[in-house]
Formats: sequence, structure tokens, C-alpha cells
Amino acid sequence: MLNLASDETGIKKLIESLNDKNQSADAKKEAIHKLNIIKVFSPVLNKLNVELTNALRGLIDNPDDTLRLQAFGMLASMKDEVVQDKLREQLESGDNTKTKIPNHQAIAMLGIDEKALDQKLLTKIIQNPPDDKALIEAIRYAPANNETVGALLKVMQDESKPLEARSLIPDLIGNVDPKSFLDFTNKHLQEKGINDDLVPSLIKGLASIQKTEAKPDLEKTKALLKKLLQKGPKQLSDDANDILFSK
Repeated sequence: MLNLASDETGIKKLIESLNDKNQSADAKKEAIHKLNIIKVFSPVLNKLNVELTNALRGLIDNPDDTLRLQAFGMLASMKDEVVQDKLREQLESGDNTKTKIPNHQAIAMLGIDEKALDQKLLTKIIQNPPDDKALIEAIRYAPANNETVGALLKVMQDESKPLEARSLIPDLIGNVDPKSFLDFTNKHLQEKGINDDLVPSLIKGLASIQKTEAKPDLEKTKALLKKLLQKGPKQLSDDANDILFSK
């Protein structure tokens, strides 16, 4: 690969192969794979960025799912606006029949460029996710602020949502809306107990709270948690001591 990175003729042949109708889908996949590897450190390939972009755009409607996904992925890594527009259109409409890119992968591709992911779009997906994977990915990229905290709280409180999604939220919102978070945490600990699967994430959320006005209520919740931990798993107690009680 090091030799290829400085071989202008070899790189041009790989790019040209993407446009060659006589080349098999597998050969094009291998070409994209090689180009993706060397793009990070090849000044030669960077000089051929226009040619590479045009060749990859020619593949985003290819019937081969893997080849199309590779082309979308590489263009997204290059922050290509054409691909970004197509992925946003898909997520806004909820229809991926044109791109056939799974929604969670579309979010991740847009997430490479923070300017490409609109906060309102992420909130919309969190409120009405097309599928669980898309919900999880939207939460990963959603900023935690006053505009998103309501949607995030609803997901965290909804036991029908996947635990992976709910577990991402406490650490995001603990310091944004500490009152709502502490109210939920107190109720959850009292109703579900210390062995509930969400508790480790709630502890991380408690540790994230820095707002001075929340300290009195935070101390009450910590006292409840400490009491419950006396009968809880030792590992959970050790983790809580490390990230919460030792602070």
C-alpha cells in the first residue's frame, strides 16, 4: 500500500476502473477498498480528488448493495455535499428506497461532518424513529441541550425502547436538566431497585451533574443510592465509588 500511495499511474488505473463497465462489482469493491486505505496518507490521491469524487458518484445508484454502500461511505468520509444531500433527504422523508442505505448508517455517515447533521432532524428521528438502530445512532450524535433534552428524557423513561438507547442518555442530560433527571432517577431507583439494568448508566448521569443549584437534590439521590448499594452487586458499588462518591 505504501508503494501504491505514491504511484500516480496505479492510482489513476484504480479510479478509472470504477468507471469501467467491463469491471466486475467485486473488482470495483477491491479498488475502493485500496483507495480508502491510501487516501489518509497519499498526497497523489488527494491531487486526484475531483476524479475520485466523480467516479464514486457514478456508483451511488449501483444495484450491488455492498458496492453502493462503499461508494456512499467513502464520499461521506470526503464530506461530499451530493451524498450528504441524498442522505438527509432520506432521513427527512423516512424513505430509503432510493439510496437503500440503512437509516442508522445514513446517520453515521452524516455524523462524519458535524455540520451535515441538523439538530432538528436528529430530534425528529429520536421522537419518531424508523427503527431501533436509527434511534440509537441519532442519540449518539444528538447534542445535549435545552432543545433536545425533552425528547431524550422521553426515550430514557420509555421501557419499550431498547436499553442500548436509554443507557446513552443519562450521561447526556444529567447536567442539562438535573431536576428532571434526578426526579426520574429517584423514582426509578425506588421502583426498580439497584439491580435494574439502567442503574449503571444512571450513576454516570449523576456523576455528570455540576450545576450548583442541583447539589442539594443530588446529595439526597446519592444518599438513596448509597443505601441501596449496600445490598447491591459489589462491582456496581465499586464503580459508583470510583465515579460518583469519591468526587
